[in-house]
Amino acid sequence: MTLYDRFYRIITVFITNGREILLKNRIYVYDNLKCLLIFLVVTGHFIQKDRMDTHFLHSLSIFIYAFHMPAFAFVSGLFSKHATSDSKTLRERILYFIILSLLCDLLAQLIGMCWSKKGIVKIFGRSNVSWYLFSMALWYGATFLLREVNGGFLFLVLLMLGCFAGYDKRINDFFHLSRTIVFYPFFYLGWRMDPQEWARQAKKPLCRAVALISVLFFAWLCFARTGAMEAVWPLFSGRRAYHKLFFPLYGGIYRLGYYAAITFLIFCLTALTPQGRLPVSWIGERTLQIYFFHDLLFIYFLRNIHFMDRLRAAVGAGKLWQILCICASALILLICSLKPFAYPLKMIQRLCKSRGNKEKDGAAAG
Repeated sequence: MTLYDRFYRIITVFITNGREILLKNRIYVYDNLKCLLIFLVVTGHFIQKDRMDTHFLHSLSIFIYAFHMPAFAFVSGLFSKHATSDSKTLRERILYFIILSLLCDLLAQLIGMCWSKKGIVKIFGRSNVSWYLFSMALWYGATFLLREVNGGFLFLVLLMLGCFAGYDKRINDFFHLSRTIVFYPFFYLGWRMDPQEWARQAKKPLCRAVALISVLFFAWLCFARTGAMEAVWPLFSGRRAYHKLFFPLYGGIYRLGYYAAITFLIFCLTALTPQGRLPVSWIGERTLQIYFFHDLLFIYFLRNIHFMDRLRAAVGAGKLWQILCICASALILLICSLKPFAYPLKMIQRLCKSRGNKEKDGAAAG
């Protein structure tokens, strides 16, 4: 970008009072939202093991896990229409996510084996970040197969499946089945929505006022009523059966309420997210590489060498430790957003595309 282009962008944003929504056909509100969500993902994973150390970390963990992955599923669905309308692109996308999921599991096991000396490699059953990658492949495939079904009817069916999944203990982490079923309604809802219309409705003044009050109220529940929110914690993960709730018989009703509340919260977050391009908007364009590498190269590695345990023992489990957790999460996010971390994923993506082209040529020759 030339100096003139930079100057023109600054003047444009200034004149429009920061309300530049589209630039080069990109809706920056979603880049900004994804930037926020991926920061919450990294922070949530970083404090996961030590979340019970302080009330703040415990409450923050509940706040994050309540909505961060459903929101990601929703935003992913918003921009999945092209892939689900073209069979070639769909095959490439599904293969891409399956390969990333397998690599994530294998690399995590390799790092763990270096310290634990265990030679057992477990695939499609881990509870780390690979589940979302594998679920994305399944969501794309299922949405393509069901694209002709009536949207309202199918959405109700998906809600019912998500609600009833918690009653069966056999629906668990194997093949990431539980979370795939539970979070699929968010992806499908995003797929049915128009990104520009969703953002336009969310930016109405009344919606923004209601959104601010609602998010503040939800934050108050998480930080001031932590015990009550902890009681419904199994609903947030999407992988725990209802028997871990106080009232397992009514778990399906709780989950239905969860679907409604989190969908409304996603709308509120969209309303409160800045529309124009921000200095951190570019991070929202690189969420996949951050998601893939943050747990493997940093959090999982640091946990295995007990670095965080030693650091916590040195500074104590107080406010300084809380600040260090937030700063460390931001640092990990920035490192993983660098361009060198994008190259491996781009190579895999090119491999998937070349395989798709070969299959197409073979079919044409036949």
